Amino acid sequence: MSDSSEWSCLHIDLLNALSSAERSYQELCKTMNNYIPTGLNQTLSPRVEKTIVFRNETQSIRMTIILLSCSLIEAYINFYLSLKTNSDQFSALERLQLLDKWLTVPSLFLPHYKIDKSTQLYNDLSGLVEHRNRLIHTKPLVIRDGKLIHKGYSPKRHNSEHELILHYISLPLRLLKHLAKFESDDIKSSLAISSGYPSEKVLPSQA
Repeated sequence: MSDSSEWSCLHIDLLNALSSAERSYQELCKTMNNYIPTGLNQTLSPRVEKTIVFRNETQSIRMTIILLSCSLIEAYINFYLSLKTNSDQFSALERLQLLDKWLTVPSLFLPHYKIDKSTQLYNDLSGLVEHRNRLIHTKPLVIRDGKLIHKGYSPKRHNSEHELILHYISLPLRLLKHLAKFESDDIKSSLAISSGYPSEKVLPSQA
């Protein structure tokens, strides 16, 4: 990679926005942990009361994190493609689905590259993409006169939404680190320098 190479780095703005959303989420979690239920409605358990009180704010920040994290991982893989392809190749590959870009496209250049479908990395990647799709393409569930009219399409409920969000926050860095393990020193350096993360977080540790 030539020292004269230059890139546009909007993905750094996305990372900054994601980091800001993460800080807001952490502050919200602290507020929720310190919340003392009023007990005014004795039909509600303290946990349910807390969920109701903070639902809107929690949902807002979580949706923001999902959308930003997904935008960031797409920005990173598109940046990677720009390093590896000419303009015609890039135009063809960037049209692929986001999940396919991360799962298969790097293997066109790196024969040993793989994201194992049995790993947490794969689960988080596929889960985030599906979650984003269900948000931006959401469709209503409609029941009329007791009959299902539209089955709907919306985010699935998870037992631990909090843990899921933490995984989504860390996913862009984990994907970059995974990709860097297979790449040449020049590409590793470009990924690390341009990522917005401290370089030492992206580059594989030396044995």
